[in-house]
Amino acid sequence: MTLRLRPTVILKLPERRDFTRSLIDRDGVTSIFLPGTTNLAPGMRVDLGVLFVDGPRSFSTRGTVRWKRDSQGHALPAGLAVELAQHDEPTRDLILTYVRGRNVDLKDRRDRRLPVMHAVSFATGELVANEVTEDLSKSGAFLSSDKMLAPGTEIDIKLKPEGELFALRFYGEVVWNSKARGGIAVRFAFPNPHAKTRFEAFVDRLDEQVNQSLEIHGPQGRL
Repeated sequence: MTLRLRPTVILKLPERRDFTRSLIDRDGVTSIFLPGTTNLAPGMRVDLGVLFVDGPRSFSTRGTVRWKRDSQGHALPAGLAVELAQHDEPTRDLILTYVRGRNVDLKDRRDRRLPVMHAVSFATGELVANEVTEDLSKSGAFLSSDKMLAPGTEIDIKLKPEGELFALRFYGEVVWNSKARGGIAVRFAFPNPHAKTRFEAFVDRLDEQVNQSLEIHGPQGRL
């Protein structure tokens, strides 16, 4: 696998109170219902954004489509249910805190995190690993890996963009690791301005692809 984009769906809500109608809690499992038709299928992993227009405030999380319902033959509205990833329960709690009228302190990301799964290799010392990104931005990435490298570990990274002749080579520093998520978060550094410019142009192209595939849903259905 060289490159795959994880679908992104956004629930756009006029007011905070609208969120409670979208929340499904069953047997300790939290899902969010997005009304409207969709091309997504049960079992697909997706990135989920919740945007409150009255804030404005947005939250990002991740989950799996558990079921979807077509309007044909059903009295209930069409839509899909996204079950939130268990490791991202803190985001659910933040959303609920915000919905209940309290202020939440969120750190804005320096760069947009893209739901990109791309083959990447890294090396540190005698260790060489071939892994896949779970997300990617101009400043860093989360790498799926069973190598729980300690924060502060420096790694050499190689990534070959699809359609390009030469691989991108740059550096990374492990910021944190998570067994629950199954990988390491890495902050990037570049050996020279040319390498940085090449990488940022690559990410800009991915950004356009992600925007073209966005699904936006509101209280009345898909927008």
